[in-house]
Amino acid sequence: MKIAKKQDWETKPLPERHTVIELQLPYSQEDRLKIVKGSIPRQMENKWFVYYDEGILYFHRSWTGNCIYQVHVLDADARFVFTHAEVNRDPEQYSETDDDYDRQMISFLTNTLLLDKSDTFPLSKSSDSDALKVWSSVGRASNLAKINTAPPSDLVRILPEHRYAGLPTLAHRPYAFYADVSSLKGLTVAECFSLVHGLNLPPMESGIKHCSPFIGNAEQLPEKNLEDINYVILRVSKQKAMQNLDAFPATWRALAYIVSDPQRMNAQPLSWKMNYVEYASAHIYALFKECLTNAGNQLLAATETKKSLGLNDLEKIRTKAEESDYYAYVSHDSLLMNEIGELFGISCRCWHGCGYLGPPDKPICHFFWLRNLMTPDISIEVLNGRDIFPA
Repeated sequence: MKIAKKQDWETKPLPERHTVIELQLPYSQEDRLKIVKGSIPRQMENKWFVYYDEGILYFHRSWTGNCIYQVHVLDADARFVFTHAEVNRDPEQYSETDDDYDRQMISFLTNTLLLDKSDTFPLSKSSDSDALKVWSSVGRASNLAKINTAPPSDLVRILPEHRYAGLPTLAHRPYAFYADVSSLKGLTVAECFSLVHGLNLPPMESGIKHCSPFIGNAEQLPEKNLEDINYVILRVSKQKAMQNLDAFPATWRALAYIVSDPQRMNAQPLSWKMNYVEYASAHIYALFKECLTNAGNQLLAATETKKSLGLNDLEKIRTKAEESDYYAYVSHDSLLMNEIGELFGISCRCWHGCGYLGPPDKPICHFFWLRNLMTPDISIEVLNGRDIFPA
């Protein structure tokens, strides 16, 4: 593992407006070997850049470069002790004002980011702790955080049993749609299936008939009576979805970002030797790059970060006012739009691309994109269409 150095990241100095807090946190020599290596962000979801230099451990936010903590270390006579820390108190860079919270956060970040140990996420006087706050604070390390709060609501995918082939959706699709469980209380499984698949929606305001991104409209369903068949229920908590399944609000904005990202789209030179799953993702990324060139590098997600596009908080579903803007962005090239329809199962006649089903002020249901994977975090249950959905 590479040892982090100051020159590895663009950073800002600790502002003049800061405070000093006492720590007295001792660590073993084995811990010392790990701590002094620091932490260099390897992907956008890593929230911190940490490096050790001349007796000070520096903690910088990776997206802004702001210095939040400068931890002073006693490193002598086989002792390695965090003695005190200078803490950012510039409200434009860091909103926290609770010394106790920062004391706990320094310990928490050291344990989870540098020592790969689980630890309890600290509670602040100013706000309650929850999964989204943990993710915002530590990103990928949040899987090591023990959260003292009620579990977040779940996300769910509902499929006819005879159509389930071991994945949430078709194998070549990199992401699958999941619905928010809180929208499904009191309904039968068949009613939930009809709801999240948009089978009973009225035409969109443009007058175009709604088209489900999953299986087409109700007239195209081979099942004549949805109550008489069994369904596979795939269920995962929002927290686990964020940690392990690269979750996004199911908006056109998020789709544009995903399509522009070479890692998420498995970008590589196209070849007949590729399997069809690799080819589908790599092909659409190549089309996007071509579209980008034709647009004079004006496509938004090609230059913006996940944070600046407002995609870090799963609760921030975009409003309907943005629907046409982001559809126009993604469909800059008709060939690209056709490929997106095939690869993601979403068309221009689909409400789900707005992150909601129904009017944005009173959505019937919220939707999210998750990696098209089966992991141990996803529970699987088979229920009959007449059963009440276990919300």
